[in-house]
Amino acid sequence: MKMKMLFVLPLFLFIAAFVSCNDDYDHATYYAGMGTVLKQGKDYAIDFDNSRTMTLADSSLLVATKSQTPGQRVIVSFTYDEGRLPNTIFPIDVVRVLTKPFFPIPTLEQSDSIGNDPIKLVEAWVGGAHLNVKYAYYTSAYGGRAHFINAIDLNRKDDKGYVSLEFRHNDNNDYRNRVAYGYVSFPLSEEYLRGNGFNIKYKDFNGREITLPVKLK
Repeated sequence: MKMKMLFVLPLFLFIAAFVSCNDDYDHATYYAGMGTVLKQGKDYAIDFDNSRTMTLADSSLLVATKSQTPGQRVIVSFTYDEGRLPNTIFPIDVVRVLTKPFFPIPTLEQSDSIGNDPIKLVEAWVGGAHLNVKYAYYTSAYGGRAHFINAIDLNRKDDKGYVSLEFRHNDNNDYRNRVAYGYVSFPLSEEYLRGNGFNIKYKDFNGREITLPVKLK
């Protein structure tokens, strides 16, 4: 039996993974996407970033990952039957995405608590009315401590109209012997969405100050 897999990137759009054998009857299609949790009566749904809203056939994985709050961002892998139940998905896995608003300009005390430990921004994009960031950070090889992630709105724009943000990380004095990855989503108001983009400043693993531009238009 021969099996092959094809992944279509990027992750924040729909990802289709086609798993098939040389037997024509043995075929399964898996999808994954990032979206926002909605509550529709007694049912839960995901408003995916490709503007398609789909109802969950089973919400137990949402509850198990504490992702059932409306407005929570998630990455869901799933199957669905386009012909029989075109708007219903059957979840396989749910990843809870850190979802929080921008931090206002901090006081000195707040600035110390949100930290300025090294981090790497792998990619950032606007989708689903959120600024979404994939980041890398050092942590312990054996579990590690809770880390804190924030983005400060510095309340200024550059000459291109890009909003200045500062991405901050507090590693809570964790050990730094393993690289891990995470996602965070910041909800965007209409004012942000009418803008041109963002300049995200952060301190990388080598202590350098890096600015990552994110174009909105």
